[in-house]
Amino acid sequence: MANHKNVADDEEFNTLLNGAENKLVVVDYNATWCGPCLKIHPVFMQLAHKFPEALFLGVRMFFISYLNVQ
Repeated sequence: MANHKNVADDEEFNTLLNGAENKLVVVDYNATWCGPCLKIHPVFMQLAHKFPEALFLGVRMFFISYLNVQ
């Protein structure tokens, strides 16, 4: 899906965020051990299908050490 991306690292997150310009950006911070995260994921994906004009980013907290959001 073109408007959904699982983020690999801090640099990719910042690149995608800065490139979004005026788009709505929705970020799903999640962890594989988190029950509520696993339950909300299908809803997150449904929203990504419903709103193709927005950018949906998945961030696994295991892989991301620190996000420097500007």
